[in-house]
Amino acid sequence: PRTRVPAASIPPPPTPRRASTHSIDPMGELSQAASLRGHRGGVNCLAGEGDTLVSGGEDGTVRLWDLGAQRTARAMVAPGAQAVNALAVGRGGCEHFVFGAAGRDVFAYDLRAPGVLMREPAVPS
Repeated sequence: PRTRVPAASIPPPPTPRRASTHSIDPMGELSQAASLRGHRGGVNCLAGEGDTLVSGGEDGTVRLWDLGAQRTARAMVAPGAQAVNALAVGRGGCEHFVFGAAGRDVFAYDLRAPGVLMREPAVPS
């Protein structure tokens, strides 16, 4: 038999959290430059190169940010929707590549195309 769950017992979805970007002035003072809303949970890592800023979160997403509009330009789900632990952005003409780690998996995105470009699952020890 099916059991009905009272609506009052279903928790609401979490409120999107903000990732903050900061700047350091010439005197070495740190100040908040922007607050970016998007991840549903904590932000674990940030990476950037040139005009590219990406963040990885507990919600298993990698977000590419449009800093001018202060919004998500693209959200990508990490393999297995695992929390994203680390990110890096390509350099020297390869800024369109984003590399990340979630759990024990390493993955890559080409920001010019949809989907995961490469996924390297952890090798059992």
